[in-house]
Amino acid sequence: ALRRPGRFDREFYFDLPNEITRRQILFLNTKNWNPNPSNELLNKLAKETKDFSGADLKSLCVEAALSAIRRSSPEVYELSQSLPN
Repeated sequence: ALRRPGRFDREFYFDLPNEITRRQILFLNTKNWNPNPSNELLNKLAKETKDFSGADLKSLCVEAALSAIRRSSPEVYELSQSLPN
């Protein structure tokens, strides 16, 4: 329904990022982490995430951060799970 004539005048296609761009996206999403991921790790992740979009890479970084919090401070995660909606 969104692609019916008259809804949008133009469609733009954005290709998936190449390895260099994926590395830059990963760097931008992790630059405030302490400690920062190593260059070797960022390079390896950029290589192994060939079919990832920018949004996918951001989500990967967010999930990694949440996983680290759960691992280092499980009480914080358990407390948030017990709060009422």
